[in-house]
Amino acid sequence: ETLSANLKASKQALYLADAGLEWGKQQIRASTVVPLVLANSTQSLGLGSFTVTFQITPPSPDFTYTVALQSVGTVGTASKTLEAVVRKYLLHRWERL
Repeated sequence: ETLSANLKASKQALYLADAGLEWGKQQIRASTVVPLVLANSTQSLGLGSFTVTFQITPPSPDFTYTVALQSVGTVGTASKTLEAVVRKYLLHRWERL
């Protein structure tokens, strides 16, 4: 492969890793289950894919969860990894009324 092809694949892998972080954040926002449960996932997109993994810490007494996300974007042999930490507060069922 040429240098320009490697650079292109590397940039695309970075964009896929970023897309994976956004996808993961959306999964966290959409979750209403107590305790918080999130499934690791691989999604294909265009010529590559991203794999998102979640690490959930036990909740604090007020049901605030801290979730570490890792997203790996892959195009061909190129891969890029991005990480983020997100906090989510889940109400008790009786607090939703």
